[in-house]
Formats: sequence, structure tokens, C-alpha cells
Amino acid sequence: MALAGVLSAMRELLLDKDDLPSSVEERLSTYREWFPDLTDEEIDDLAKIPGEKIKVYTGTIFQGESSVIANHLEVTLAIVRTYWKEITGQRFDTYRFIRRTHKSRPWKDNTTNGLLENVMRHIKEDIPQLQSLAPWVTDMADFEYLRLQIKRTPDETPDIRSSLSREDLANVTVEELLGLTMLRSETSRLQTFPYDVVSAYMHYYRHDETLPDEVEKKTTYAVGGRGRNQLSQWYLCDALLYSYLQELPIGQATMVESLAAFFLENLQHKPQEEVFQEFIKTLADLNDIGVLLLLPPEA
Repeated sequence: MALAGVLSAMRELLLDKDDLPSSVEERLSTYREWFPDLTDEEIDDLAKIPGEKIKVYTGTIFQGESSVIANHLEVTLAIVRTYWKEITGQRFDTYRFIRRTHKSRPWKDNTTNGLLENVMRHIKEDIPQLQSLAPWVTDMADFEYLRLQIKRTPDETPDIRSSLSREDLANVTVEELLGLTMLRSETSRLQTFPYDVVSAYMHYYRHDETLPDEVEKKTTYAVGGRGRNQLSQWYLCDALLYSYLQELPIGQATMVESLAAFFLENLQHKPQEEVFQEFIKTLADLNDIGVLLLLPPEA
């Protein structure tokens, strides 16, 4: 039998089997039934490992998975925790929740993304009561997952550290500003959500890890990037600006003048000075969060 078969059997013992026989003889008999493709020698080697020892490793693995989930889907889990007793009649426990997830959505690879995607599918598809009680939980899971993708995306364009700062912008003339080039960074993400989960996420951390009483159902246009602190940062905009940003090719230089023209065209009802100030602020904000990178004149 190939090593892959033995490793597959060990993985099943670690993750899928709750009650392992206590004696070597019982394990030999049970493992022959569970793993018919293994040789007698391989079954014998597996049976020599005490069940209690395997369960120690099992606990370590699931504790590790629990920590990963709690770190990357923290607000999503807070939503689940809030309604768990109402749904199941039991107190929420992250470790038990991950075990439950694994039963319906077995983790087949060793990537963090694979683990998170399994948990997200479990939340979205296997717990219909949660969708009824907190329909925004799906959007929150998607948003938190997107935050991780921004963090992990490698920069192939000039990154935020080579972009002009807000202070640099204050020292250029209007003519110089309009003559600058900008590009949409590799780390930028644009996403619409049916619920305003970006504001709900911010509320959670600004109010001592407390969920908002309600989350507004409205189409939310969210733009995210990796900011100067190398963390995921977000900006909420309207449908028009969202469409403009969507059309910008990633990593390809575009004149800043293009964004100014967009503002003048779409805000004709406002005084020109007010439009220009809004243009400057938006450009600086999107630059700060690493969505639009402003290239120095010599770049």
C-alpha cells in the first residue's frame, strides 16, 4: 500500500472518528473493517497507537483550526454565537462548532483558505435558521474573507510605500496634480453587499466587540485595499464612483485628470469649487487605503 493510503487512514482517525477502540485487538478488528485497502502490516502499525494518544493530536488540530477561524472570521463567529442557543439550545463553543463543521464539510486540504471556505459554506448552507435570524451573516463572512485576501495578495505593481502621501499632495499645484498618473493596485478589491456589513464590522471594533442592534439592508459599494499600515482598509462610495473604479485596469497607469473629469461630469449640480474639493478628498482617501496609487512625477 502506498504511503498516501496510510496517511489518509491516519487523517481519518485524527479528524473523522470520534470513538476509537481501547484495546489493540479491538483496533485491529475495527481498522481492518474501516481500511480494507491497507495491508496487515500497516493495520498492525496503526493499531499499536493508543486511541488516547490519537485523540490528543485530534484536539490539537481542532484547537488550531478554531484559532484560525476565530482570528479571520471573528465578527462572523460573533453573529453565530449570538443566535446559537436560540438555534440549538446549547451554549456556543468554537471548538465544538469546528468539529460540527468538519462533519458536514470535511477539510480536504491544508490551506487556510480551504478551511475558511468550508466554514463559510457551513454557515451559509447548513444552518438555515441562522439565515433567517441574521441574514447579513453571509455578507459578513464574505467581507472578512475578502479582508484576508487583500492582506495576502502580493504586490506586482508599485506598492503603497512608493505612492505619494497626503502631505505630498498638499504641496503640488493643481496643474501638477492633474498631470500625475495613478493606477489601481493589485491588492484592491471592489465588492457590493446587500447589507451594510462594512459599517457593522467597524461598529463591532469601535464598541468593545459588540454587534450593532441591526444592520441596514441596502446595496453597499465597498472598495478595499492594503493601506500604509499594511492592513486591509475600506472606503464606501456610491454606484457611479464604484463603476468608474471597476473600469480602471489593475496595474495600468491612468491620468489623475481622468478622475477629475469624472467628478466634473457627474456633479454638475454643485459649485465647481465644492466639486474640486470632493475630488481631492476622494483621491487622497483612495490613495491612503492603497486602492489608487499616485505615482511620483519621475516614475
